[in-house]
Amino acid sequence: MSSLRCTAREEERIGAAGKRQEGASEMPVADKNGQEEEDEEEEDAEGDVSLRARDGRHMRGSISKDPGRERRKTPNNVQGWICIQDIAASETEADLEVGQDLRSLYDLGIRGAVQGGRRTKFVRKWRVWKHFRDFFPIKLVKTAELSPNKNYILGCHPHGIMSAGGFACFSTESCGFAEAFPGVRSSLVVLAGLFRIPLFREYIMSAGLCPVSKPSLVHLLSKNGKGNAVVIVIGGAAESLASSPGVNTVVMKQRKGFVRVALELGADLVPVYSFGENELFRQIIFSDGSLGRRLQDLFKKIVGFAPCLFLGEHLAVLPYRTPITTVVGSPISVPKRATPTEEEVDHYHRLYMEGLSKLFHEHKVSCGFSENHKLQII
Repeated sequence: MSSLRCTAREEERIGAAGKRQEGASEMPVADKNGQEEEDEEEEDAEGDVSLRARDGRHMRGSISKDPGRERRKTPNNVQGWICIQDIAASETEADLEVGQDLRSLYDLGIRGAVQGGRRTKFVRKWRVWKHFRDFFPIKLVKTAELSPNKNYILGCHPHGIMSAGGFACFSTESCGFAEAFPGVRSSLVVLAGLFRIPLFREYIMSAGLCPVSKPSLVHLLSKNGKGNAVVIVIGGAAESLASSPGVNTVVMKQRKGFVRVALELGADLVPVYSFGENELFRQIIFSDGSLGRRLQDLFKKIVGFAPCLFLGEHLAVLPYRTPITTVVGSPISVPKRATPTEEEVDHYHRLYMEGLSKLFHEHKVSCGFSENHKLQII
């Protein structure tokens, strides 16, 4: 009986083995591959367990028995990496938004300067301007009426080192321009680069200063009503290089842009001369063609203004206390021309130079100059 039982058991084992072999032969290729991957993962898991058990360390990720196999990232690592990327992207976007906001404020300030600035009577009436006026002293002289129903371009000469007369008379209320010319509002236009300096730009805009550019002139003389007097220091940086005591030189023969703008906008021209402006400092003047003059011209071309070597009193910083008399001449009537011709520009430019020369010679003696002083226009 026992031998029969053993034989039956062996037959059952043989039959079960045959069925397994038949099932394996009938298994699809994909299932075989899946089975092999599962076997590999089981072997990897066994390898991980054995390593952790042997070393007593907890390692991140799974360790493959094959050294060349690339490490697989777990879902937690992937989510963490995505979060870091999101944070970095949000910080970058925030920085860009801050930069764009600052740029917008900067552009807004430039547009504000072009559109007449943010002048306030509070700044223009500071008590310090009266002390500034009395230091030299500075006086404003009126020779003719200016109608509040018209617009004007005032050409101020000479530039000097610091244009003290033009600043005190037309950018502050210390010299009484508003009382001398009721209904007329003066606006001094200066180097446009000054309006790119933060904080300083806000200060000069509050005093009513504007950049000397065509968009600025167009706004002041055509979009700001009537009774506007735009003051331009015609000679600019080139004229400052010719500033010296006893010398009355103005750079104007080739400066015709202000005349063209006056014709396009129908603004009358008014010559202005500040007697004593060139007496405030002693300047070292380099001759034409010298190395010093070439360096000054190069600096002026790059930056927009010329560096001057000058000396004053009190540690060579403060200007000499010389009286300055700023005389406002008679207006020259200018018609409005949408596209003025070169002949018209030359004509009114010549009338302006004649008016400036007449103004100088009529008032030079009363302003402290001798009869021997001559006006040189270059």
